[in-house]
Amino acid sequence: MLNPNALITLSSIKSHLGILESKVLEDSILELFINSASQFIESYCERILRQVEYIEYFNGSYGRVIITKQWPINSVTSIKESATGNWSGSEAVAASRYSVSSDKLSIKLDFDFPRRRSNVQVIYNAGFSPVPADLQLAATWATEWYYRHRQRVDIGKVSSSKGDESIGILAEMPKQVFQILNSYKRFEMPIIDD
Repeated sequence: MLNPNALITLSSIKSHLGILESKVLEDSILELFINSASQFIESYCERILRQVEYIEYFNGSYGRVIITKQWPINSVTSIKESATGNWSGSEAVAASRYSVSSDKLSIKLDFDFPRRRSNVQVIYNAGFSPVPADLQLAATWATEWYYRHRQRVDIGKVSSSKGDESIGILAEMPKQVFQILNSYKRFEMPIIDD
């Protein structure tokens, strides 16, 4: 069974590998490899990539931008402020008082929150749906790498020889996977807290 964070489908990897849909013998191992590749990609990128709803807490400050941990931001369900942490008793900020930035990386406010620790709650939806084509390609290549190496006895070697022939072995995941993933990797800007 595929995990909710799977970046590709069973059908797509079978097509890529040239396995007929009707051949179901390896479906469970392919699902394991898809799940493993998707988890590897999220770990490498240090973020969740599929669309999901999040609840995050922020320190109030005199700034007018909230930088969420996940992106792209698709929508904001609510923003609340509470000095006591009683979110059910707090009134949500009117939607007219904030907007998602054009790059979908932050929320812009037209006011300042009081400067306190963890006094701002943001509920928002972020992530990709559908998954971008290049990210699907990276997941496909990573899944294929797991699949092709499932029965290898030469893991860790960079070449194999037989007689006068020497064959290079792809001991590590293809560099093209990382080249794609680098544009999705989490980046952090230092925050100076007075």
